[in-house]
Amino acid sequence: MKVGEMMNKTIESVPAETSVNEVMKLMTKKMIRSVLIKPRNDSDSFGIVAVRDIFNKVLAKDIDPMNISVADIATKPVICVKTDMDVAQLMNMMQNYNIARVFVTDGTAIVGVVALMDFMRAAVK
Repeated sequence: MKVGEMMNKTIESVPAETSVNEVMKLMTKKMIRSVLIKPRNDSDSFGIVAVRDIFNKVLAKDIDPMNISVADIATKPVICVKTDMDVAQLMNMMQNYNIARVFVTDGTAIVGVVALMDFMRAAVK
């Protein structure tokens, strides 16, 4: 099986200047665990903010989520793989590097995301 066959094509993304508070609302409403952060400009890269980032970098440090942007806590750059990558190869890569999610590209744009939970969903079908 190829990554493009199991990826989730729904990607929630926000501008870099979005407050952590707004992203927390979005994640709660959509019941998602991470959000893609758009680059600020052509020289910037995409980032990712996950629930763990918000907890460790904002809430646990008693920082007001309304006064900090997601760009300030995002992990950059995001790790991307191509749609034609073998799923077994991706599984090994994610395990070896302790990665919870990767974005999928068609070579020019991000077209999907694969998270650890997707492997579990595929296994129980």
